[in-house]
Amino acid sequence: MPLSAGKYLTEIRSTINGWLYPGAVEVSEVLLAAQKTMNVTGGGIEIGVYQGAYLSYLAAATEYTWAGLDVFMFGQQDLARENIDRVLKEGKTKSSVELIQVNTQTLTEDTFATTLKKAGIDKIAFASIDGDHSAGGVFHDLKLVESRLVPGGIISVDDVLSPSSASVTEGLMRYMFGETSLRPVIFSDNKLFLTTTGFDELYRIKCQVAFETAPGLTGDRWRAPGQINKIRPFLGGSLMHI
Repeated sequence: MPLSAGKYLTEIRSTINGWLYPGAVEVSEVLLAAQKTMNVTGGGIEIGVYQGAYLSYLAAATEYTWAGLDVFMFGQQDLARENIDRVLKEGKTKSSVELIQVNTQTLTEDTFATTLKKAGIDKIAFASIDGDHSAGGVFHDLKLVESRLVPGGIISVDDVLSPSSASVTEGLMRYMFGETSLRPVIFSDNKLFLTTTGFDELYRIKCQVAFETAPGLTGDRWRAPGQINKIRPFLGGSLMHI
């Protein structure tokens, strides 16, 4: 059975270093469940693994083939591998995760595709972008990921709207004001979730339905007074914030 957000947050999260907040994990769970109901399939990737906090949850919550791309400049690849394997064992899912030491800023769309195929991934259903935090770096990683994203695929962009990482927001804005089919879905706890045109409203509806009865932080936030103000126009679409 896939690992639940609740179990991960209460029993595992504190054992892995890194910046990952409860709302983002709970939203990821809802979006992954929505993908399953809409038959959105493919592999998963994370750019910027660090010690594997987010990637370990994503892999244990799904049955996707995953790839973690990182320069591993702090020599944490072995620790990330250990953390991911431990969480996968807890989740008892059929996911697999390959860690790849690479600087995505050196990849073209073609070499990115080749790198993913070596890990057993053709198209991407879910991606986390948490690598190079420069405006140009974020722009580049979004371009790479969108080139392999399936219709209805999800991209989670970390540190959006964070004053301490303003360049991430700059890179996102530059990209979204260009030629792209990406649209915003939901923002929670430092992560902005995007999808392809035509699926954004479907995901928001599924999120609203889930949050009406969901336990945990995001359910409490959605049901709190002022719900009408939690969806607003943003970047050519609408954004739910929770």
